[in-house]
Amino acid sequence: MRNGIEKLHIAVFLALCVLFTFHTVSAKAADTGATYQVNGEDATLTNGILTYVLSASAPISEFVAERFSPFRVVMDINKADFTFVPAPLPANDFVKMAVEELKGDNAPGKRFIFTLKASHNYEVISQRNDVKIVFKPVKNDAVSAAPQNKKDSKLDKLISSSEKKVSGSPSAVLAERTSARVAALGGDGFGNAGYEAQRITVDFYKVDIHNVFRLLRTITDFNIIVDEHVQGSLTLALNDVPWDFALDIILNLMDLKKEERFNTIVIYPAANTFTWPGTSSSTANTLSIKPDLDIIMEQENKLIIEDNNQQSAGILKAKQLLQQVQLLETQDNIEDAIVLLDEAARLWPTNTKITDRLAAICLVSLHQNAQAAHYADISLKQNPRNYSAALYAAIANANMKRLSLANEYFIRSISGNPPMKEALLSYAAFSENNGMNEAALKLLKKYKKYYGENLSTMIASARILDKQGKTTEASAEYRSILASGYHFPPDLRHYIQARLSEK
Repeated sequence: MRNGIEKLHIAVFLALCVLFTFHTVSAKAADTGATYQVNGEDATLTNGILTYVLSASAPISEFVAERFSPFRVVMDINKADFTFVPAPLPANDFVKMAVEELKGDNAPGKRFIFTLKASHNYEVISQRNDVKIVFKPVKNDAVSAAPQNKKDSKLDKLISSSEKKVSGSPSAVLAERTSARVAALGGDGFGNAGYEAQRITVDFYKVDIHNVFRLLRTITDFNIIVDEHVQGSLTLALNDVPWDFALDIILNLMDLKKEERFNTIVIYPAANTFTWPGTSSSTANTLSIKPDLDIIMEQENKLIIEDNNQQSAGILKAKQLLQQVQLLETQDNIEDAIVLLDEAARLWPTNTKITDRLAAICLVSLHQNAQAAHYADISLKQNPRNYSAALYAAIANANMKRLSLANEYFIRSISGNPPMKEALLSYAAFSENNGMNEAALKLLKKYKKYYGENLSTMIASARILDKQGKTTEASAEYRSILASGYHFPPDLRHYIQARLSEK
């Protein structure tokens, strides 16, 4: 498929993510004092599950962020008086708690830092005037995989085992928490509008816009790069909204635009323009999840129509339909084309190129992920080694947040010899999006082994190493990018140079 799904767009899902100190901002100055009291705590340990509860005189507004190397959950309770000194957690071997006093605009209040081992996940639950954080073991459900290449069996075992982290990762837990909260409220329409990110509560009062973006950077998995021409201050109060919704509100208020790719959000004045590195070459959009329509159509348009004197009437009818489909597509009439393709697929069920094409159109042009997965499954039933169909199914399920199932299909999609380059890149993006950084690095190394490096794979490797706190290796990769000879915009060059100067 050449660089078909190599030109990808994600959620989801990815370049240069940097972990900064967690900042929160309050609309009221520090001298206004507390707005409520936190007057109790309770910690229980039962069957390897530790539950820690804070109780207050009013609903608690908490900011929760994740930090890495080692993995930590940071929870800030600001503008609150604590009537007690937090006690140590019950003795255990998977989570430790440290407590710090908040300063500045967030005072009075406390920061709870939970250092968590990989054996356990966490979940934060708000209930009336309580906030509860639960630490529980990771589920060890294994996922079956398609036949593997013997020469890469170690990598494939790693990728397969890392799937356990998908369904139990902290990011997945936060997503579940958001869904549960919306369900409890009876739904609020954010999901229908496309906003499904982690929810936050913000209260900004004449805050410098750059500090606002620094806050968003700490609570998301995205690196946020802000153009130097972005200036001004902001006053904004939002309660329990998805962070990407808050970002769109801010962009509208400040007359700004955003471009999202490589797990990076670039923010710049609406009057300006921004060009991603390598947009004129095959390196563009390499590490995203949604495949590029034009490239896929160029590939899948070459439907195999075999000459056979003994063809059935159904196959002959299907061929006629396929000729009509080609005419409709030249007229950009996708809706009618897909109706004829579906009929042709039923008349000629052994021609998996038809169902592959249906899956590609549903996935990219119509954004019908469930239908894309359906057609991809039909192809896979005819040919279990149809790696393109496996990749379509993987991307469709990833878009629907069916992470375990998506991981299973991704494993099938890279089972060829050699594995498809588009599958390697998409699986690497998926792995990084879901916190499986080691698996993502292995996939990028596997890509390099078969196809060499490009700018996007180098950026992805540097970003992941940076996330993991592997400073020396990340710096070496950044220097390699600067010396690679690839063309990329000044903003990205300045960013890399800034990262190197910090190390």
